[in-house]
Amino acid sequence: MKIRFKASPSRLSYWSESLRFNDGETAEVGNYTADMLIRSFPTNFEEVALSLGDLGKPLHKPLKLSGITILTVHYKLATLKKSLLSYLPKEVEFIKLDNRNNRWHSMAKALNYGIRRAKNDLIICAHEDVRFGEGWFSDFIAQECRLKEWGTLGITGFTEDGRILWGSDHDTPQEIALLDDCCIILNRRNGIWFDEKTFTGWHRYGIDFCFQCHEANLGVYIITGLAYHDCVPENHSKEWRDQRETAH
Repeated sequence: MKIRFKASPSRLSYWSESLRFNDGETAEVGNYTADMLIRSFPTNFEEVALSLGDLGKPLHKPLKLSGITILTVHYKLATLKKSLLSYLPKEVEFIKLDNRNNRWHSMAKALNYGIRRAKNDLIICAHEDVRFGEGWFSDFIAQECRLKEWGTLGITGFTEDGRILWGSDHDTPQEIALLDDCCIILNRRNGIWFDEKTFTGWHRYGIDFCFQCHEANLGVYIITGLAYHDCVPENHSKEWRDQRETAH
């Protein structure tokens, strides 16, 4: 992720001093470091806009923000406000499926319900603890219209040899084996749905969705842009950890 140093900050902590920025200078840093710098020193650091030089010309008309639906299954209000709702453009359609009373007993079934309700075909299925940076949506729109025959997009995922990749650590979209369930972007017109008959719990549904896309010869990509998963590891069940090992 590229960030720009805008001015001399009044204070610096140890991890930013080591970068030794000069005024107006840009640097490549990891997702975690970019997040810490931009959040801690918002007047001094900014995300550098995505360069489209290597992506080619748009293959179709770019989406408008109003053509995007954000879909989440909601459990904890504090988490939702801190993460997903911290920055969402007012133009996007936002569908919140309140599951605090366990209305749904499977993520696949809940997401399919929301997908049917959405007014748009382009749907971002995001966990409530996902947080998008202010430039993420414009970066996403610029990339989506340049990707040919994609099936699903996300912000992080796994390579065939089990490595974890974050889109924000790359300048261009990266084709990948499987996406992390925290963010699964789909186009309803492809006709691929989450398998709610097979996956009756809260895990593996995203892995299966990626396999369906591969079988349909549709690409699976992580896209670049500043996005985060503010997950707390101790909140994850043994089942979640087992499925993470399966993905690896």
